[in-house]
Amino acid sequence: MSTRSLVIVAAVMLLLAACAPAVAPAATQAPASTEAPSANAAPTAAPAATEAPAATEAPAASGATTTASTPRTFRIVPEASEASYSVTEEFQSGAVAQLGKALGLFNPVGRTNAVSGEFTVVPGATPQLQAGEFQVDISTLKSDDNRRDNQIRRRWLESSKYPKATFKATSIEAFPAGFAEGQPVNFKVAGDMTIHQTTVPLTLDVQATLQGDTLSGTAQTNFGMTDFGFNPPSMAGLMTVSNPVTVTVKFEAKEAAAQ
Repeated sequence: MSTRSLVIVAAVMLLLAACAPAVAPAATQAPASTEAPSANAAPTAAPAATEAPAATEAPAASGATTTASTPRTFRIVPEASEASYSVTEEFQSGAVAQLGKALGLFNPVGRTNAVSGEFTVVPGATPQLQAGEFQVDISTLKSDDNRRDNQIRRRWLESSKYPKATFKATSIEAFPAGFAEGQPVNFKVAGDMTIHQTTVPLTLDVQATLQGDTLSGTAQTNFGMTDFGFNPPSMAGLMTVSNPVTVTVKFEAKEAAAQ
């Protein structure tokens, strides 16, 4: 090889040696290719993606249920309650000698404490009745005359055969605005009365007072005996009884949860 060729080869080698350091860093630019900060941006955005408080609005959902009224169930306390009837009797002249009764009109009353039942209401400005049923054992009615009571059981009302009078309440009506606990309130309760195996729709006039867990008051209604399939009592030439009868229930009821 000539001296000129050696000079050319040496020059090329010097050029390659000078370029090698510049090429190597460009080929191994790991930091630029991995871009760690940019690739890890997702974890820093996680709080904005979850936003749990906004997705689960628990306070708003529970607030709707707390405003609903809770039904309250009351049960009759028999020893503090009484059912009674009142009718008009008229005695004729023959009754003086045979029955020892004076002439004229009388209003006998028969009573019993054999009262049972319960009712459930939803409190509010206008209470709603969910259920209600009352029973009276009319075979236990007692007046001031045992002869009358026995005739009612055996002949007239046949209460020894049909001892239960049942009232199934269906709705509360005419309930006034401005109800206040501890103050008497007047309203009506509609329902169906069953006596002597005959059912007739009736409305009770009620005055009641709510005090804590106790509801007390009076319910009253009027009806004709013939409405329930039996005739008013009578004894030829001695006594007659008018068809209308007044039924009154004085009641005390305790809230079931408090008993």
